[in-house]
Amino acid sequence: QSIRLCRQVGVRGVVIGALTPDGNPDLPALRQMIRTATGSAPLDSDTAPLDTGSAPLPSGREQTSFGHATARPLRIVFHRAFDECKYPLETLEILISMGFHTLLTSGQAPTAEEGIPVLKQLVEKAAGRITIMAGKGITLNNVAQIAIQTRVPAIHLSERPGWRRISEILRQTQQQKIAKF
Repeated sequence: QSIRLCRQVGVRGVVIGALTPDGNPDLPALRQMIRTATGSAPLDSDTAPLDTGSAPLPSGREQTSFGHATARPLRIVFHRAFDECKYPLETLEILISMGFHTLLTSGQAPTAEEGIPVLKQLVEKAAGRITIMAGKGITLNNVAQIAIQTRVPAIHLSERPGWRRISEILRQTQQQKIAKF
């Protein structure tokens, strides 16, 4: 219901995730959440997109059978449940095949700094097919190191003292990367 409400009120995306007790992606639960968020079956599904009996409107919104406009499909992010999964590289491929746009992760470690080796591996394996977003324990003191060593294209920050300085560091880091090439 929460995902449906987000879509109806015009939210642009949702962060979702589900694992089985043994640490694998809970495919039935994820497929249902994706259907609700996007209005169609996940990319990996054998089923056809949901037929809601709606026709697209010029604004990119859909008309439901009740005549109400509904929001366009949401962007979907898989949350840090990923850090508890059993097989991270295989799970990454599953998430890509299901159509997730972003993966929020600390690299299966207590903090993103400790997860640098796995984050780097995920970025390389993803090869731009999904955005890897580093998150958990990112501070003014480690943001540049994490960004440079992993090459993650996105960082998740929590509000804390010095967070505005982090954006300056990221900008400088990006300029340094560009200058090297």
